[in-house]
Amino acid sequence: MKSINPNAFKVVNPIELSKLPTNLDIGASDDKKEDKLENVSSKLSDLQDVM
Repeated sequence: MKSINPNAFKVVNPIELSKLPTNLDIGASDDKKEDKLENVSSKLSDLQDVM
């Protein structure tokens, strides 16, 4: 899986959102993405329980 560079998302010129892709190709399988999403969801749930 590729690492994500936040600077790649900087908007420095006028853009049209309708022309931008909605999915980021990170080179991961759907199963890998689902595993990561479940992990993040679990951590978020734990954080919400603390709050």
